[in-house]
Amino acid sequence: MSPVDFEIWLNHFEHRAQHPRCVPHGVSDLLRPDERRFIASSIATFQLGEQSEGRTLLRAAQRFAHRHRIPALVRIVELFIREEQRHAALLRAFMEEHHIALKRTDWTDRVFRRVRQTRGSGVLPLYTHQR
Repeated sequence: MSPVDFEIWLNHFEHRAQHPRCVPHGVSDLLRPDERRFIASSIATFQLGEQSEGRTLLRAAQRFAHRHRIPALVRIVELFIREEQRHAALLRAFMEEHHIALKRTDWTDRVFRRVRQTRGSGVLPLYTHQR
């Protein structure tokens, strides 16, 4: 990625931070009981992953940015983490409204964390994914 690419991502996340997406008014979000049962576990697992504080990712981004002289990367990752936390809050509100239980833990979250601990942070995949 070139420095211009990082500026594009920085502008993208800054814009999203200033203009966060929300659920449009008037959109029906009623769930039938069978739909609720069908999505409850999956949506709870997804919400669990989205709510991370991102401390490990942020520390890795700081090291990576310093080592590769990419000052914009730290701010990009901070904004990315905040956006993911907004997603988690939207999902949480939806789940509460529909009486879907939140998860405190899930085997997929434990596996993700273990892989991240043994293989390092997700900064490099984020960096290389857009190539």
